[in-house]
Amino acid sequence: MVDKHLFKKAIGKQIRLIRLEHNKTLEQLGESSNLDPNNLGKIERGEKIPSTQTLFKLYSSMNISIDRLFKAVKRELEMNNQEDSSR
Repeated sequence: MVDKHLFKKAIGKQIRLIRLEHNKTLEQLGESSNLDPNNLGKIERGEKIPSTQTLFKLYSSMNISIDRLFKAVKRELEMNNQEDSSR
């Protein structure tokens, strides 16, 4: 079973990486996705899990597939599991 804290951190990290790839600030992403930049910051820091609607707005505004996020999150969680297993 996936740890909820690790899951939130992994989603937030990937959203941040993709935002930075698009050279957007939190404010710019908030404006283009019609979302509050403060909430986006909480999501990126792993303090909050984005709703399905929020994810849709984020990825629509950056013109990318939601599948990309979930594949990256899955890889990160698998790496965390491998690190935990080797300890």
